Amino acid sequence: MDHREPYQGEVPSTISQTLINLIHISDTHICDAQSPARVEYLDRYADPHHPISKALGTLVGTYRAHESLSTQVFESMIQAINRTDIGPISKRKIDSVIITGDLTDNAQRNELLWFSALLKGEKIRPDSGSHTEWEGAGGKIYSPFYWNPHGTPKGERNDYPRELYGFPTIQELMHAVRAPFYASGINHLWLAVHGNHDALLQGTVAPSLPLTLAAQNDEKITAIADEVALQALSNVSEVGPASYPDVT
Repeated sequence: MDHREPYQGEVPSTISQTLINLIHISDTHICDAQSPARVEYLDRYADPHHPISKALGTLVGTYRAHESLSTQVFESMIQAINRTDIGPISKRKIDSVIITGDLTDNAQRNELLWFSALLKGEKIRPDSGSHTEWEGAGGKIYSPFYWNPHGTPKGERNDYPRELYGFPTIQELMHAVRAPFYASGINHLWLAVHGNHDALLQGTVAPSLPLTLAAQNDEKITAIADEVALQALSNVSEVGPASYPDVT
């Protein structure tokens, strides 16, 4: 919330009556950033510093440097919501929290279970695969196209998120984001509805048996040949990718 701008609106007249008081949140995008079903490796082609980005425009968005922190961000949101008991104008108690879709980021069952655990106040371990190391982007396989909070290995160039966009070096962050914690749980009645990211991979690609098997694989693709990537990106529209790259 930007406290420099008014957000409460006009004070209602004395004859008005508040019927319901809702807290509205949306697009929590709880993300399993280590999933083999993610396609972070396509995102680099739309980076402003990439030579072909002008041809692609801004339609590609398959990686966010901070996406490993989605469960911690939502936990912080829940704590803030729990500090709100009444509306700032009506002074009526909060009746419900409405969550309007995209609860998860990649239509995965474990993402939905993490979302549910956060709301219910259960113990959560936002980690998939090995519990001994981070296996997502920015992990043991170094790439300058991803944020590497642990810093730059000897002999490598600095990554673009830190070099160009001010992302910090935070040692041990990728261990901390996988650590189990007890969620606060939301104090209000809550209602959630379905979004496209809750049914479709990347919010646009229909699940299939090969993609389901890929999500359960013990190997994760971190880069593909440029020609394969560009073929996949040729199908990207304003709503996202139409299909996954053919890497079989």
